Amino acid sequence: MLLLSITISAQRPDRKADIWFFGDGVPLQFRGGQNPAVISGNNMTSRSSSSIISDKNGNLVMYSNGQKVWNNLGAVIEGADNLVPSNDPKYPGLIIPIPENKGQYYVLAVDDSQGSSSPNVISFPIYISKIDMQANGGLGKLVEQSLPLWPETSFGMTTVKHCNNVDYWLIIHKGDTNGFLVYLIDKDGIHKDEVSEYKLGTTFVGSSQGLQQEILSSEDGSVLAITKPIEPEGGFLETFAFDNSSGEITQKLATIRNLGQIKGMAISPDGKLVYISRFIGRTPSSFDTDAFQDNYEVRQFKTTEDPAYDKTIFTDGFVGKNGNTPMIESGSFGNLKLGPDAKIYMAHKDTTKLSVIHLPNEEGINCNFEEYGLDLGNRKSGTQLPATISPDYKAVDAKLVFQGEKGVCRPILKVEADGFSDAQTTYAWYIGDSLLNVQKKETLKTVGPGNYSAIIKDACHEIKTNVQIITTGGDVPPPRKDTLITSCAFVELERFRVNGQNLKWYNDEALTTLISQENDFDIPLDYNVPQTHSFYLTQTQNGCESEAAKITFQVIDNTPIEFVDSLLKECFTGNNGIKPELVYDFPGELVWYKDGQLFSNEDSPLIFTYGNYTVKRADNRCEAEDSILIEDGCLKLFLPTAFSPNGDGLNEEFKIFGKGFFEIDFELIDRNNQILKEIDNAIFDSDEMTLWDGTIDKEPAPSGLYFYVLKIRNQVDKTVPEEIRTGNITLTR
Repeated sequence: MLLLSITISAQRPDRKADIWFFGDGVPLQFRGGQNPAVISGNNMTSRSSSSIISDKNGNLVMYSNGQKVWNNLGAVIEGADNLVPSNDPKYPGLIIPIPENKGQYYVLAVDDSQGSSSPNVISFPIYISKIDMQANGGLGKLVEQSLPLWPETSFGMTTVKHCNNVDYWLIIHKGDTNGFLVYLIDKDGIHKDEVSEYKLGTTFVGSSQGLQQEILSSEDGSVLAITKPIEPEGGFLETFAFDNSSGEITQKLATIRNLGQIKGMAISPDGKLVYISRFIGRTPSSFDTDAFQDNYEVRQFKTTEDPAYDKTIFTDGFVGKNGNTPMIESGSFGNLKLGPDAKIYMAHKDTTKLSVIHLPNEEGINCNFEEYGLDLGNRKSGTQLPATISPDYKAVDAKLVFQGEKGVCRPILKVEADGFSDAQTTYAWYIGDSLLNVQKKETLKTVGPGNYSAIIKDACHEIKTNVQIITTGGDVPPPRKDTLITSCAFVELERFRVNGQNLKWYNDEALTTLISQENDFDIPLDYNVPQTHSFYLTQTQNGCESEAAKITFQVIDNTPIEFVDSLLKECFTGNNGIKPELVYDFPGELVWYKDGQLFSNEDSPLIFTYGNYTVKRADNRCEAEDSILIEDGCLKLFLPTAFSPNGDGLNEEFKIFGKGFFEIDFELIDRNNQILKEIDNAIFDSDEMTLWDGTIDKEPAPSGLYFYVLKIRNQVDKTVPEEIRTGNITLTR
């Protein structure tokens, strides 16, 4: 029969799920992993549970409804006619090939006739049987009786192919808990005594009203998804991260709640999206007052996000006559399943068609949902599609290619790997048989001529690439070592000379801005501005450009150091000190010396003693210094009591003697209280000063006793109050 043709994704690397038997004896085959067509040969009728497996070439091996197992000729396999006590199991099992044991398979089935009778407990045993298809003349035979694998489960189960692409992980859910059981199935069979348990996610409690509770895995084995209809959380979907090398469920990824009556689930081929079909409610029919309408929808979520992402893909309603009794009407939505052709199919109760999601990796309505897109001929589907095992992974491959041009100096090689775990992949690079000490990443800039190859490894695989022969290259040394060159601001920069071949000066580390190709480099910097700038210098030999040398030019601040005063007269008493003032604010660090000895590393120290102070730059690459003399400026005065202006050269004048820096006013008074002489605002800053030469109006004054008033004002610290001294002086001739 002819089917709708739409461009599809790449098919699975194996064809163990090429044939589906389900429903009212529906036989469906995906020829070559594509183009599904109805065939013949299904002797099983199962409106609910079914499982099936083909060989690697897509040839049917066996199928089961959970109670019986049929071979590829449609005959019940010897001994496999009563695997579980239930006459018509409602929940699908699995058929799993035993690795490296030709013709031997495990058949798992759920016995829904046993378990807890409580509506709030989900508890059914899973049985496991072993069939040898090479026995009984190739017709198959039950060789290990059906026994409980685990007595209390929520009846969901799935497989994940081990990352070695040979063995399998079997994952089931433990009844009314949040526990997952993970079994390894390898050439020695199922490791029942080495089961691992992981407790995470939401605990299963409450009734599911007979609806299927599913566990599925993504095709790359990295994601698990599980559904629990009705209760708890109003019915939920959860996703988890899975490590297919260790069998560990590492973390919960997302929880989507309040999904109610979940009918089916499927994960997109790329593992990023998950679809559910569900019943969303019953409403009165708009066409018949005695009827009702059951409404359904298909929703799309992301496997790694909580409900922030939620797309409704399709909705429909189905009319029934009995409005008082819950019924599932013909056409109502059922199970979802990803096919070997990378499309998702949805079952409809009692219909001869399946709906199709043609592009399930696309988000929203771009996934291209087609209602009733696949015709089953005159056979009707139930609500379930068959359970199949997880597919093989694409065979790992790795090849060495050129990234960019091949003929350039030191071309870049890149490993193009397929089928490796990105998070665990490592790369080892070789020239011939010699391991290169380079970063273990997927690209390599070649280091010279030679035969290059790489070994790629992850947790399960190791493969060597092809060889690429490099005839060019070789290490070209930079024209000089990384260099720092300093100069002082306001000093013109000298041309910088470098010896080398075919030099290139770049203005950036990425070597994109070429600014000179000269051996004599005129430095393009403003030497009046303090700054640091790096240029990158390469040389080219035999067509190969070297690594870049980093040439850094640093223009250092050259602000002069100059004191406002070169001499200060100060009077230090008690704890008072001074900080000499500089003409310019100096941006760098300073060092102070006193009388040639280190005094302080502070920029502006407090000075309490007299002496010659010199301040210099701490950074001596640009010399700058200045000195200041701080002298004793304290007021120290001596006034004599007599003088003799008689021409003998001794004590000819009335003087004051002392040290300091001050201003004075002087009055000379005779016995009649007449002012004979006045001096106003005279500055004393030396060792002595003449107050009176012994004359009055240029005539010699008579011998005798005279009086004086002396006012003294401190010029170092003008906050000191004026001092007044009075006394007498005797003039003798």
